[in-house]
Amino acid sequence: MKTRLGYAIAFTIILVVTSIIPLPELPTPPGPSLEDVFSLSHIVSYIICGYLWLLALGLTIEFLLIAVIIAPLTEIAQIPIPYRYACINDFISNIIGLIIATFLYIMLSKRYKKKR
Repeated sequence: MKTRLGYAIAFTIILVVTSIIPLPELPTPPGPSLEDVFSLSHIVSYIICGYLWLLALGLTIEFLLIAVIIAPLTEIAQIPIPYRYACINDFISNIIGLIIATFLYIMLSKRYKKKR
């Protein structure tokens, strides 16, 4: 339990820190738009983050509070950072990632209980 909580906390710290690091303005590369890539990275990051918190706490009120705090906090924290900005699309991607993590947790928990 303590190890799982440690992983959840560590990943959350990494997620928040990488969300607020100032980045230079990037040139537009060929291929998919940066917005699409960043949106997908938000979803994947929040699936991982949410799932780690669910493993540590279970589907509890504490998890819901953490999810409600983390998703907007990483966007709001970007407001004063150069070349970073809060974006409703990123916030929605964060929420989608947390919802997917919750469904995965529920499905895998049911599957694990059936095997017991």
